[in-house]
Amino acid sequence: MLDRYFDVMRSALERHGGTVEKFIGDAVVGAFGVPVAHEDDTLRAVRSALEMQAAAAELDAGISDARVPLQVRIGISCGEVLADEAAAVQGRIAGDVFNTAARLQATASPGDVVVSGAAARMLRETVDLEPLGHIELRGKAEPIDSYRVLGIRPTPSRTETLLVGRDRVLSTIVDALQDAVDARACVLFTILGPPGVGKSRLASEFADAVRERATVLVGQTPSYGDGVTFAPLAELLSQASGQPLADAEAVASALRHRLASEPDGVSIGDRLAQDPRRW
Repeated sequence: MLDRYFDVMRSALERHGGTVEKFIGDAVVGAFGVPVAHEDDTLRAVRSALEMQAAAAELDAGISDARVPLQVRIGISCGEVLADEAAAVQGRIAGDVFNTAARLQATASPGDVVVSGAAARMLRETVDLEPLGHIELRGKAEPIDSYRVLGIRPTPSRTETLLVGRDRVLSTIVDALQDAVDARACVLFTILGPPGVGKSRLASEFADAVRERATVLVGQTPSYGDGVTFAPLAELLSQASGQPLADAEAVASALRHRLASEPDGVSIGDRLAQDPRRW
């Protein structure tokens, strides 16, 4: 069981660009940003942690004989370390950040991901966090802030100023939505422009403008990893079903139930048979 456990934990870390620094008993120590640093290493660590939780639950469900449930608790912190290129895979990265993360996971409840205040500052626009207050950690002169990870936001939050001079373009997109509603058919609207001109902001304003008349779902493609082409579609299906992405069966079941019939009683299957092009 431990061999399988270490395999799935390693896979979850490496899939998000992390490195297994060492195994200690049943503990897994992972490092992000060594030997290659990325601007979203802290977010990658959180994504990896949530995947590790899901992998542990799946592994536990596959154990035939009933024993103590397999549960993991994870602590994440960030800071400066001393390391060379080979240190990440030799278990000799030096830095207090590892001690802090280890102490945090020791205070966490099984199934929780807890991050330090330093990590929370890096995650404040991308992850929903629940403050746990100041906690005393062994070896620390002062209490540190801690937060429980609740989930990753579909889109990062940001402080926005008033949108100026984009009314014509915004109304064009809103008209395209009305065309889709009137024709009961998909409409593709593409926004092209160099980085920084406000494409994401325009899309955000459009979503806010139509939320009362349409269901808005948002998916994003990760900047790394294999098989990410359909990641936005998976996020959309998860949001539409109201089920966690890790539980594929629950997502499929909820979507089947939701799509089984429309308010007028005509099933999606019947509509597809009548006119496949519309669907």
